[in-house]
Amino acid sequence: MDNRYNSCYLGERASKPKVALQNLHHHASQNPFNKTLLAGAIFLAANTAYAADPCDYVSTSPEASCVYVDNQINITIHSDINNPNNTPAYQYETDYMTTDKSVISLEAGTTIHSDATGIQALGYSNSEIEVSTSGNIYTGKTTDVDAPDPQAPITGPSGGLLALGAVIQNSDSQIVNQSASKDTAAIYSQALESRVTTSGVIRSQVGDAVRLQDTGPEYSYSSGGYIILDPQSVFDVHLQAGSVVEGGSEGAGIKTIGGATSNITIDEGATLSALSDVAISATGYDHYDLNYSSNPSGIDTYQYSGAATSITNAGTITGVIQLTSGQDKIVNDTTGVWNVRQWSDSDRDGVRDTVASVATSDFGGGTTELDNRGQIILTANADGSANSALLQNLNTFKTRGV
Repeated sequence: MDNRYNSCYLGERASKPKVALQNLHHHASQNPFNKTLLAGAIFLAANTAYAADPCDYVSTSPEASCVYVDNQINITIHSDINNPNNTPAYQYETDYMTTDKSVISLEAGTTIHSDATGIQALGYSNSEIEVSTSGNIYTGKTTDVDAPDPQAPITGPSGGLLALGAVIQNSDSQIVNQSASKDTAAIYSQALESRVTTSGVIRSQVGDAVRLQDTGPEYSYSSGGYIILDPQSVFDVHLQAGSVVEGGSEGAGIKTIGGATSNITIDEGATLSALSDVAISATGYDHYDLNYSSNPSGIDTYQYSGAATSITNAGTITGVIQLTSGQDKIVNDTTGVWNVRQWSDSDRDGVRDTVASVATSDFGGGTTELDNRGQIILTANADGSANSALLQNLNTFKTRGV
């Protein structure tokens, strides 16, 4: 079967609102899904309000099965998929779902090889989508044996999992994005609530390992005519024991963009790093475009900082941390080790070749607090060269460790 057709669509596309996941809020908002998605998948349109069994409208293929029970759609990918096309290996999309939840599971022992995205799950309604992987996903030009380097002809946010409105659980499996594009990620989620839990391997060659982006802030007008921005998205990342998360040469291990709050938990026995040596990066928007037609002030770009970030590390972090101004807190727990280093791969060949004169972690100012109860180690570079570190824009530093 041609794997370009491993996709399904549920809902009434013609009636999709401009404000997808935010249509229950009172203020105007930008369309949250502001990324260009890969084209070419085939959608099967259905209005689930009239479907006794929504699985009747799910695209069937030898690789997947669907069961509808307790108002929940359960899709299981139980066979390998090899996808040499510039389209997702498997795509699922919902719109105005009447079900409470959709679960897409990749069974243990099952592998997806895809030149583009492995699993793409899009939610344009308020029902929850969960993507659970116990199998392996390898993306990038992995199916082309003649390719000299692992590359893919894609520039958008793609990779192992591209999920809008999803909960992602990766259990003891590998999600490896080998694309040479810095705009890709092994896991990418843009939603009002993005939750990633892993006990496996998440790795990207060039881009981010985990990238979580907000849906854009709501905005309203004050009596003085000022625009008030109110970010809504909540991020939660949990690295369980045994997990290995590694960002690429131009990405971060974990990157958040915008958002209201971000919680990152690294358990004992979990490791977080990147070939860029940027372990964690929280960024905002230098130029955020508002909907000009509903903006009487005539100003259509604004700046706002990243999410208020809470990091609890009981495992091992290697690299630097970059945050924005806000109420951030970092706890390096009693078993936690933070290896401070900035030795990166500058030419995308997977080999570290550039040493920063100072490994700089920028905490963005604000009220950032670092509470060290474990070990913060100034790590020597593997080539034996000396290293020095700077903790910049840190408001409060407490230490009971080393």
